[in-house]
Amino acid sequence: MCSTLGGNGWEKIGQVWYAALTTSGAKPNMTMPQFATRTRQLALQKYAAQPAVAAAVDADWKKGGL
Repeated sequence: MCSTLGGNGWEKIGQVWYAALTTSGAKPNMTMPQFATRTRQLALQKYAAQPAVAAAVDADWKKGGL
């Protein structure tokens, strides 16, 4: 999970991951790069007024090589 943002992971980042796995567009055979892209997009949409959330999601995926 994302550690860049700090705080409790389930408050924002966990919500992004949950949405990525349970909303329209989620696929059982999604690759990690596809999942990373999806979480980046959802972070931008879900927390448009809080750009630090999307920046944290992006930064942590980049740390992981995605």
